[in-house]
Amino acid sequence: MISLENTAIITYMDNYFVENLEYDFLDSLVNKANYKGKIVILDYGMNAEDVERLKSKFDIFVYKCDKVMPVFSNRYYDIPNVIDLLDENITHIMTIDGGDVWFQDEVNEIFEKSQNGIGCVEENRIIGEDEFTDYCMNKMSEIEKKRILKNLSGKKVRNSGVICGPKLDMKNICSKIAADIEKSSSEFFGIDQIYFNYEWYLLDSDKRISLDELYNFVIVTNVDRYIEKEGCIFTDTGKLVTVVHNAGANWRILKRSFENKNMNYEQYTETRYIVAHR
Repeated sequence: MISLENTAIITYMDNYFVENLEYDFLDSLVNKANYKGKIVILDYGMNAEDVERLKSKFDIFVYKCDKVMPVFSNRYYDIPNVIDLLDENITHIMTIDGGDVWFQDEVNEIFEKSQNGIGCVEENRIIGEDEFTDYCMNKMSEIEKKRILKNLSGKKVRNSGVICGPKLDMKNICSKIAADIEKSSSEFFGIDQIYFNYEWYLLDSDKRISLDELYNFVIVTNVDRYIEKEGCIFTDTGKLVTVVHNAGANWRILKRSFENKNMNYEQYTETRYIVAHR
């Protein structure tokens, strides 16, 4: 059995979704999930005042990072470095999106299920038949697109918004995803999801852990399968969702009671070409 004191949750944030981080992610992680492990935030340009306020409200460790691309890709370069800085007693890591996620119950079982491998949730979308995956693939070179589809075509999409596993395994897969993005020489919204799927399916079968959808319930792909009742999200079968993932970038389904002071919609539509920088 894994003790939560030996775990760490890592999230990542720039100055665009700080309100989501504060009022949804951190507040629910501490007060709803009652999480007792280490909380780490990769800081990609939050205002100093926001950082100090968050540190005064929550027991968090903030790690300053250089932002050279949008956070959804940049994180894979920095997560391995942060893992190296963690205390030796930390045995398991969970990485979770900080700008569109909140918690409704404890996350203990996510760590338990991912004790010996990389855990993630399967979506009801098939690579090669999925509109968003095709959109991402079409931003890649034909050679790279064919290489990836050779291994992924026909397989279910694995969502990278919640990933959990042993510390070394988490470091390794994040390092490989960063190397994939670097080698591709391009960066765009969704490329991280493509390469996470690519690397996850390359793992040995005993290292690929399928988590229940309750642990990363993606609203935008389950628009007909959730019920909102008394401020909580349930599946259409009445199960309380543990981790609500209000994904979809500019097309999020659930509206929140607060507004973000800063927004950047271009990061979800632009394609950037990169050169080696690490």
